[in-house]
Amino acid sequence: MILAGAIVASALTLPSHTLASMDAARPKVVSVLMRPDCENGPRAVERVKSLAATMGLDVRVDEVNVTTIEQARKQGFLGSPTVRVSGEDVDPRMRGLAAAASYAMT
Repeated sequence: MILAGAIVASALTLPSHTLASMDAARPKVVSVLMRPDCENGPRAVERVKSLAATMGLDVRVDEVNVTTIEQARKQGFLGSPTVRVSGEDVDPRMRGLAAAASYAMT
């Protein structure tokens, strides 16, 4: 979770992903996609909220439960939890991989 926290923190401050510079008229949203049985999902949500508060950012954190393979495909869901800022995965290694992914909800 330390690595995930560092990735989330860096993603929130990168120029192309910064929440602080987003258009004020658009909601500031971080999405946390997870399977319902994911033990790390709630921790990821709390970590995002904590980091945003520490950084003085006003964000909405959306929790998205992915329960079917169809949802996983539609969302480009590669693993649980997945954290996205402005729709883009905070883990740069995961960006663009959804098209080539094979999905399993086991």
